[in-house]
Amino acid sequence: MSVSSVGSLLSISSSLSSIVGISASFLVFHLGAQYIKTDGLTPVFYAYSGDLIALVLSQLAAAYAAVKTIDASVHTTSGFFYLWRGGSSTGDFMGLYELLATLGFLTWSLIISIVGYVEASMLW
Repeated sequence: MSVSSVGSLLSISSSLSSIVGISASFLVFHLGAQYIKTDGLTPVFYAYSGDLIALVLSQLAAAYAAVKTIDASVHTTSGFFYLWRGGSSTGDFMGLYELLATLGFLTWSLIISIVGYVEASMLW
């Protein structure tokens, strides 16, 4: 066997590289589970789980709202301002309305995030 055959080990395919991550996480979970084994699920476990779920899902909702707001508002070939600008003063203000609506929905997503943190701290 020559040294040149080792070069094929460096070109691991993408399907195998995902298995390495899954295997590593399984190994860490399996080894770590020996240190936190309990006889049953205690109320403290449910309290921490509920707190974590509330925090994660509120942040997920805030991120989803922000992404959908940006996707709906950022245009270069369509949208209110692009179609109605220059025709009248009302059409020129459509861009301002679009900006204010976008900022309003992004503020809503920020409020979702802040309320999620406050809720999680109140559950703590």
